[in-house]
Parts: sequence; structure tokens; C-alpha cells
Amino acid sequence: FLNTSKKPSYLVDTLELPCGGQILMSNAPGKYRTVEEDLSKVKALKASSVVTLLSSEEMEILGMTHMGPAVEAKGMSWHHLDLRDKWIPWDSEAYLHDLVLPLVHRL
Repeated sequence: FLNTSKKPSYLVDTLELPCGGQILMSNAPGKYRTVEEDLSKVKALKASSVVTLLSSEEMEILGMTHMGPAVEAKGMSWHHLDLRDKWIPWDSEAYLHDLVLPLVHRL
């Protein structure tokens, strides 16, 4: 159940990178508003990629099963690692291969 009656501001923390880029960190797009509303804010911050670190089950519960197409419709690339909340990746090689290396190549 998604309660949209309370819509807190979509907060984004920024980590400045030495190479001149940024990493933007926030709660999952669509958690408190629509995915499209939150992705519009992310795009306005000049993000080129969206990375989700949520389990598939959590994405389903939050109504985010269309995240990939929604991100791509905004002109950004989507990277997803199926990761249980408050856990670390159990397969370091898959984490490196599927998420970290593709992101490094984009920088």
C-alpha cells in the first residue's frame, strides 16, 4: 500500500567526485510519489543513470516493477542489483561485474 496523501520533499544527497561528476543518493523513486514525478526531479539534477539496490520483492510491493522503462523514458540508463534491504551483496563477483564495472565505464 502506497500512501500518497503525505508527500515529503524528494531529498537527494550529493557526493562530489574528484573527476568532476556526482553521485546522487536518495530513497527509491516512487516510494512517496509516483515514479515519474521522482524521476523528473532526478533528471532535472542532470543524472545520466539510476541505480536501484532493492530486492525484486520490495520493488513489487512498492509498485516499481516498471522502473526500467520509466528511467529509460526520461533518457537515463537503469542499473539494478537485486539486494535485500540492509544487506550487503552476497556475491561479490556478480556485484562487481553487474553493477560496479558498468558504472565505472560510464564515468
